[in-house]
Amino acid sequence: PGVPPSFIGTSTYFINETHVLPVWSVAAGADVLAFLNAPGNTTIAEGNFEYFDASLNLLDETVGEFNEHGGTSNSNDQRGMDYIVRDEFGYDHQIENPLFRGSDRDEFERIILKGAAGDNYPGYDGAHIRDAYVQSLSQVIGLKLDERSYEPCVVYVNGQYWGVYETREKVDDNDFTEFYYDQPGERVDLIQEYGSIWADYGSTTPWWNLYLFITSNDMSLPANYAVVKDSLSTLSMIDHMILNEYVANGSWLAFNTMWWRGKDPGGDHKKWGYCCWDMDWILGSPHNEFGFPESTPQNDPCDHENENIGGTASATNFASTHFAMFNRLMENDEFRSEYLARYAQLISNGLDCATTVGHLDSLIALIDPEMDRHCQRWGGSYDEWLANVQEVRDFLNARCAYIVEGIVNCYEVEPRQITVLVDPPGSGMVHLENLDLLSFPYSGTYFDSTTLHFAQEAYPGWDFSNWSTNQHIVLPTTTDSAMWFMLLQNDTIIAHFTPEVRYEVVLDVAPNGGGDIRFGTDVYTSFPMAASVPEATPYDLEALPRLYFDFVAWEIRNGGINPYTPSDTAESRLSISFFAPDTIIAHFDPHAYGYYVPSAFTPN
Repeated sequence: PGVPPSFIGTSTYFINETHVLPVWSVAAGADVLAFLNAPGNTTIAEGNFEYFDASLNLLDETVGEFNEHGGTSNSNDQRGMDYIVRDEFGYDHQIENPLFRGSDRDEFERIILKGAAGDNYPGYDGAHIRDAYVQSLSQVIGLKLDERSYEPCVVYVNGQYWGVYETREKVDDNDFTEFYYDQPGERVDLIQEYGSIWADYGSTTPWWNLYLFITSNDMSLPANYAVVKDSLSTLSMIDHMILNEYVANGSWLAFNTMWWRGKDPGGDHKKWGYCCWDMDWILGSPHNEFGFPESTPQNDPCDHENENIGGTASATNFASTHFAMFNRLMENDEFRSEYLARYAQLISNGLDCATTVGHLDSLIALIDPEMDRHCQRWGGSYDEWLANVQEVRDFLNARCAYIVEGIVNCYEVEPRQITVLVDPPGSGMVHLENLDLLSFPYSGTYFDSTTLHFAQEAYPGWDFSNWSTNQHIVLPTTTDSAMWFMLLQNDTIIAHFTPEVRYEVVLDVAPNGGGDIRFGTDVYTSFPMAASVPEATPYDLEALPRLYFDFVAWEIRNGGINPYTPSDTAESRLSISFFAPDTIIAHFDPHAYGYYVPSAFTPN
């Protein structure tokens, strides 16, 4: 009596078990089975959570709460769960281990274990991959969206094998916004829509006000569009529309939509941007929740734009705000051009057949060795699952073959081929819209009457010279580092570079030993010495007197040719750009000292 109970020690031991995926072990007694075995159960289970690598080595262990995850997907036999580490239980405060490739985040208070939800196999005759596939594809091809990062895993519950799951990062969480964007939860407006709207953090009012501004003003006017760009990431909206249209999402906007902005001036993501949410009913899934015109590979990318999804927009219903805002923004030439140029870029790089199908195959290869046992646990057959995966693969191949035709049908534009080169090869790179071109020749399909923006970046040892084209006049001029033109014809664009002009600069000090010189980032202590510097590149210059010396002034032999700032050569620090060879001398002056030698000494 009076002695507090000890902590509970819980451990999982695997005997004669082998896996090729990381493993989570849930030990939470009967409570966890209450919601895993019955849909809609609100039981919260307290228990132990262990994380093992594929070789079943224990990586981390925490104690917290488990609860049901998902909506309609809880009609499946295999159900998902949310997990929260509860530091108030006294065991631990975080899962302290990197969970996701491509992210250096290694602390998690909340994660999701998702059983493929609306694409569950065998629950929905799904491929057990769709949502994880499209969200990880978004990351791989660099869309300006936030995604629920994915790693495949195996789950055990109270010692029993529970099948193939997905470890998913929780995006609607202040730890997520703070880690990736330095935006704590109290400085965020984060909105979700699932039949109704609510703000997980902050307020819904700013989005409603933005909707009213866009739909009540002429978006063709640059001044009005500039106001929108101050608060909305247009690229994020564009990527959100493109991705969902491309994969023919049958569960979108009125349900499964999330978007947010940060309000801390010191953080990032200060404009409204979108997240990938539950995207299970895509790529030919038989489920079409809102009756979109088509859910086939021949779905035109504009088919959804005029749909009144989710009813009339109101301060309590934002479902139709997204397309209404998008449609009005498409009246602006800059936005429309950005949208079509981005679509074209992704068709050639990211949503092309090789990338989309290759990424699918890479994920299927991860879970394939585990799926036969998964089928033994939950039903169905391995061969049927493979056939379902093939349907996804067939959809992707048909979709990338059709999408250009779909855009032509929607927007009355014609595809044009452009080729980008650098001359000579290996002298630099080119930025085309949001794409960094590193390998040449680059060829891509773009659409006429859109504005394409180019910028160059010279490699070390080279200087940019000029642009050349066969069919277009570039603006502002051919010698500007960044240029643009409206695409009208097939064309070849070349960025020309010339060997970098360099000059020899001799550095010296007087008297010898009086001091050192910092030139650029290097400190020189032995003189005279020569450095080779590129033309017109500013170099910082600093005189560093040695002990018993003072700096006096700089002597710059070609100072009239090589401008420097400040103009006072008595300043110990200068910045100088070179347009000719030069000799630079730092003059120092030794301290003057007198010495007195006494002729007699006292005993002390």
